[in-house]
Amino acid sequence: TDPGYKGTSSTSSSSSNDLNLGSSSNMIVDHVSAEFAAYNNIDASGGTNNITFSNSIIANPIASQRFNLHNEGSNTTMIGNIMANSHGRNALAKANTQYVNNVAYNYGYAFTTGNSAGKFTFDIENNYLVAGPSTSTATDDFYQVDSNQSAYAVGNILDGNKDGVLNGSADNSVDGAVVLG
Repeated sequence: TDPGYKGTSSTSSSSSNDLNLGSSSNMIVDHVSAEFAAYNNIDASGGTNNITFSNSIIANPIASQRFNLHNEGSNTTMIGNIMANSHGRNALAKANTQYVNNVAYNYGYAFTTGNSAGKFTFDIENNYLVAGPSTSTATDDFYQVDSNQSAYAVGNILDGNKDGVLNGSADNSVDGAVVLG
């Protein structure tokens, strides 16, 4: 991605993503580094289906938006990823999502659905959410996940004290979602 590319407008837009998946189906994005995009590092907002993101680094978005991963569609799995140094969308999950063994570090907000009117189910297991220098509210680890959503949530750790030691504690609240586990 050319960090200076603004598309056809004067501001960053979806044409400034690192990886655009559009309406892709049946894909595995594995061992990928997506960094330094001017809008989203990864954009999968065209109605994706059966997408897996695994063992990848999604970090350091730049410019005004500073977003990591925007996903809309159905049936998404995110397992073993590192998402770091973004304002948000670690991930923005507007899809039925399995979110397992991920690390989100130095977020403005981490896992979110953005107050969506959609009804999604989430399996959110064994993630480590670590506040960093740019994190203003550590408890925005689960953000704008409302009561339309349901989540099976176990084993998630919030490390919000910024002391440089991995010493977090359990956080399986998932904001306003109905928590099943």
